[in-house]
Amino acid sequence: ELCFSPVKNATADGVKLQSKGTAPGVAATGEADQYAATRKIMTSIGCKIEDAEPVEFEGIKVVAGPEVVLKPSFVVCPAEYKKHFPDPSKIKISSRSSLIIKGEGITVESL
Repeated sequence: ELCFSPVKNATADGVKLQSKGTAPGVAATGEADQYAATRKIMTSIGCKIEDAEPVEFEGIKVVAGPEVVLKPSFVVCPAEYKKHFPDPSKIKISSRSSLIIKGEGITVESL
């Protein structure tokens, strides 16, 4: 569940799959699932992240945000998150936010 999210189906096929309760496997859900995986890890260490409301694109329902991208030069695995966010209770990300962090030696003390 953390993030096996294939991107292999045409949108029309994805709509049919999603209507049956199956993951649609389209580009929109693949991207949204990557953002969600990072949010889940951050939330698990105590960061406060507000998920966006579900939206629909061409018949595909996704939770598109907030968009959080942590590049490998910043953090590689979940075990490293606490090192880079030492006081996660001070990290607050709204549902409308986008966050991209790239680079070594960065510590985020608050947002």
